[in-house]
Amino acid sequence: MHWRHLERSEATTEVVGLLDSDEPIETLLGKVTEIVGRHIGCSCIQIIQAEVSSDKMDVLSEWLKEGVVSFFDQTRNIPSMPYLFGDKPVVLSSDSL
Repeated sequence: MHWRHLERSEATTEVVGLLDSDEPIETLLGKVTEIVGRHIGCSCIQIIQAEVSSDKMDVLSEWLKEGVVSFFDQTRNIPSMPYLFGDKPVVLSSDSL
């Protein structure tokens, strides 16, 4: 169990280290999604911004494990998914859909 704690500490340190960066937010989001994806063992991670006033959403960042193909054929003005419109962040896994 000690090694898992060490991995989490290393991932957290990497993310916190990015907070002092002057890189564009898009670049930082890409790095954070990769760090988190690798740490928790996901095949893909997306950060999505849903437009509350419309039925559209944008993919702000996406990280894919090697060999995984994105299910988005575009990243802007995508028809939104109704479960995204809540007061709290949404985390989904393929097992939950």
